[in-house]
Amino acid sequence: MSKVTVTTEHNNGEASKALGPSTDNSRVVGDKTSPVGGEGNNRNQRVAGEKVWTQLFQNARKDSQKLAYIAPVECNGELMAEMPEEILVEGAKEWEHALVGFFVGKKIPFRSLLAVLNKKWSSVGKFSIHTADNGIFIFKYESEAARDWILNNGPWDVWGVHLALRLWERDLPPISSGFAKIPVWVKLMNIPLEYWTVQGLSRLASVLGSPLHMDPATKGKQLISFARICVEMKADKDFPAVIKTRRSNGEVVEVKVEYSWRPPVCERCKVFDHSTRVCPLKPGLRAEV
Repeated sequence: MSKVTVTTEHNNGEASKALGPSTDNSRVVGDKTSPVGGEGNNRNQRVAGEKVWTQLFQNARKDSQKLAYIAPVECNGELMAEMPEEILVEGAKEWEHALVGFFVGKKIPFRSLLAVLNKKWSSVGKFSIHTADNGIFIFKYESEAARDWILNNGPWDVWGVHLALRLWERDLPPISSGFAKIPVWVKLMNIPLEYWTVQGLSRLASVLGSPLHMDPATKGKQLISFARICVEMKADKDFPAVIKTRRSNGEVVEVKVEYSWRPPVCERCKVFDHSTRVCPLKPGLRAEV
């Protein structure tokens, strides 16, 4: 236990006035050893010591760390914290340039993660890494341009382990971005030019999953041999090699799909966190996930 020592100074038998009229002893607050001296002097020393102990905490606090009591509201006999919209808007501003990410198939130590990504991303701008549960990371960037550069120039990996990234969304706890679905960059090949619109590309990519965004080259139609799109795909769905489209006249047109990376998927658990071969639920198998 930490202890605070209160001492008195004396000169020619005169005690310090700060701790009482007449004492030349010392006392350790919280020590069970009784000092030599009068009860009145001990009481003065105890009060002085308690004040110093309290001040140790008061002086250490910063204004940015202080919280305030805000009365909860009662709803159907239950106390609830009310969150006005302006509070949520203010809180969301801090994370508006953030990405949610996790490593697929293997855990990466935080120091290694920071060192590798700092080499790869530092030229774009400052960023910070915040850890959540279940291997989820929040990557916060200082600008929208830096965030979009990271997103558009993926996929990224650390030690050969793929880092899945997606835009941060308000009202979605980081842990909800788990391993049942994952963002994957795909190339859609041999697309008819009349399909090359936001609606057309969205309809094509929706056969695979939920389209998230296209890269700048696709948006600018700089290279029209393929469209590069990030799609959120589910572990319980297939990764088709061809997308079939049907025109209004009944004609069927095929668009080839290429995947920059195909994550391992567990057919038993329906997650991307591990493959079926190393599934921890497989009888007689213990695997590190």
